Amino acid sequence: RFSVFFLTVPFNLAKKSFPVLPKMSFFRLLSRVSKPGCRLLSAQSKVYEIRTYDIVPKDYGRFLALSKEKLHLRLEVSKCLGYWLVDMGGLNQVVHIWEYDSFAHRAAVRKQLGGDAKWQSEYFQPVLPMFAKQTNAMMYAFDWQAVQDPKTSPGQAGMFDLEMYSFDEMNQTTSSKMKAFTQETSQAGVASIGVWFTDVGQAHQVYRLLRYHDGDHRREVQAIRQEKYGEGLGEHLRQSKLIVPAPWSPMQ
Repeated sequence: RFSVFFLTVPFNLAKKSFPVLPKMSFFRLLSRVSKPGCRLLSAQSKVYEIRTYDIVPKDYGRFLALSKEKLHLRLEVSKCLGYWLVDMGGLNQVVHIWEYDSFAHRAAVRKQLGGDAKWQSEYFQPVLPMFAKQTNAMMYAFDWQAVQDPKTSPGQAGMFDLEMYSFDEMNQTTSSKMKAFTQETSQAGVASIGVWFTDVGQAHQVYRLLRYHDGDHRREVQAIRQEKYGEGLGEHLRQSKLIVPAPWSPMQ
C-alpha cells in the first residue's frame, strides 16, 4: 500500500519562475534548513557509553569484591575509560564509561560477552541480582576536547567530578559556551578528562568529567564559577557526582 499526495499551485503563481535548488543529499539539505552550526559530529566520531548502576545496599560489599576479582574479564574485551564509585551525589552507585569505534563494534562486543561462558558464569550472572537499577546513555565527544586516554592520563591523587547538564537544545551555541567554560576551568588547574553530548538517552544532555586536586580545590573553583556564571550556561538542570576510581579502574 502507498499513498499519493498532490500539490496544487495557484494559477497566478504557476506562471512565475522560481530558482532551481542545486542537487544535494537529504542530510545536506537538512543541514541547510536547520539552525546554523548545529553539526557537532562526523561519521568517524567515536561512540561512548556511560553506564550507571544502583546496587542493592546489602549487596554493595559483595559487588565490589566480585568486581575486583573478576571484572578484568570485561576489561580485556573492549576499552574502558574508567570505572568509578560514587562518593557524593548518589548512594551505592557505580559509574563507568566505555569507548567504541562504532555501534557495530559495540554490538560485536555484546555478542562476544553473551557467548563467553566464563564471563557469564563467574561474574555477570552472579551480579545480576545485586542490581537495583541500571541506566545508560550513548554519547559523542565534542570535537574541541580530546578525551584523555587512561594509558597516558597521569595517575594522581584527586577528586573526580562528573557533571551533567540538561539543555533545551543542542547546537553550536551550546558547544561554544561549554568550550569557553571548560577552557576557563582548565586554567584554574582542573584536568578536563572529557566532555560529551548524548545521542541516545536523555536528549540535549552534556556530561563533563573533571579531576580536581581535592575537595577544597573544587570549592575554590566553584566559587569563581558562581561569580562569573551565576546564571549558568543556559541549562535548565545541572547535577554533579563526586566519584573515586575503583581499584580495577583503568583511569586512576
